Amino acid sequence: LNLKVEEGLCQLLAYVWLDRQHGKLSRDALQQRQASYFSYQIRTDVSDVYGNGFREAYEAFEMRGLTAVINDVLSGAGLRDALAGH
Repeated sequence: LNLKVEEGLCQLLAYVWLDRQHGKLSRDALQQRQASYFSYQIRTDVSDVYGNGFREAYEAFEMRGLTAVINDVLSGAGLRDALAGH
């Protein structure tokens, strides 16, 4: 895999996991703040590989869902193809 695609998908999975955990952490203010901080760091990362990779993966995820994005990448298509709906 292209490093940007690979790391973008890793960041996407971390972001989705953190988002889903946030509701489960309602009784623990410290863990909620930590989850929010890490989500913010993922969203605002300025690096090409991690930050832009995440944003491309997240856009594809929002448009097509996680299963379709992963299937596109596994079939040899990149995130740009996943965004285009191939």
